[in-house]
Amino acid sequence: MIGSMTPAPPPGNPGTTYGLQDGTSANSWGLNNGGIPYYREHLTRMVHMVHNAGKPAIVSVAGFTADQFSHLSVPAFTSGADMVEYNFGCPNIWDKGEQKRIFSFQPEVVEYILSQAEALYGNDRHAFAVKVSPFSDAVLLREVASVVATHSQIVRAVTVCNTFPNGLMIDEHGKSVITYQRGLGGVGGKAMKHIALGQVEQWRHVLPSGIDVIGVGGVSTGRDVADLLHAGAKAVGM
Repeated sequence: MIGSMTPAPPPGNPGTTYGLQDGTSANSWGLNNGGIPYYREHLTRMVHMVHNAGKPAIVSVAGFTADQFSHLSVPAFTSGADMVEYNFGCPNIWDKGEQKRIFSFQPEVVEYILSQAEALYGNDRHAFAVKVSPFSDAVLLREVASVVATHSQIVRAVTVCNTFPNGLMIDEHGKSVITYQRGLGGVGGKAMKHIALGQVEQWRHVLPSGIDVIGVGGVSTGRDVADLLHAGAKAVGM
């Protein structure tokens, strides 16, 4: 997995943006990357390195608006990527002091973005995945899964799941480890394993068989990988 790539290099969130306690992490990185200019220079070489290792190259892209996703697909596929993953799950995007809504919690926006992708690439056998945040609302999960399922012509996988939004990690002095905004960050690592297992099971249950589930979250041992596979994942990310 390469990325996520955004249209322009974002400034990233300032201050301390990562913490780790007892195998659980919290981060508020804000999609730091070099943007399209950097990837236009380096992405083809990255893809060649992945292919030379005998692996498929998946490029993750993240738009700050719905219309940017299809634009980002162009340099990704031009580089020779085998699949483009739409990152709908980043919880750490802020604008003028306000946290922006996560794309994967908006079925109508997911529909709009995937419809654009299908219009551009539906007849060219281009493959897409979508990465989503963890859903605590099972009804909303089914609604979004239903949208994804209608685009099975291009969507080959759903990556489940991104970090859990808006965790708070506090140090021994009672201070937030993350200093950006109010100290909120996406939770990952050990604490995410059982959440990820439940998300994989639910998505596997509601998706058509032609769309795979990629399990992500809390993986640090072989047992963790095996558990995600048993829950229904086709592949596992670390």
